[in-house]
Amino acid sequence: MGEESSGENYGFLALNQSFHFSYRWSLNLSYERLQHERRTYQLVVSGVYDLTPERSLVFRWVKGSTPKPGEPKTLLPIDNIYFGLRQFSRKGMDVYLLLGEPNAQ
Repeated sequence: MGEESSGENYGFLALNQSFHFSYRWSLNLSYERLQHERRTYQLVVSGVYDLTPERSLVFRWVKGSTPKPGEPKTLLPIDNIYFGLRQFSRKGMDVYLLLGEPNAQ
């Protein structure tokens, strides 16, 4: 973590961990940090609970910061969450019903 690009130092760190609590319930944690002019980060917590082999409850929460467009030294907060129902199809087309804003920023 720590390189030089165009005469400026930068660094990137990524950590991921998955947990399977049971046959039906799993959780994934992900953290990324970028140091370039400013330090930005992103924390993602997501989970799946399988109701049946074809249907699952899902959630995803994203917390972090990102540079403001046109003003890279100004950071904007990110805080998004959604919940959903996922229906698998045997024909390769999955259907999601989402509650929340999966990509508000």
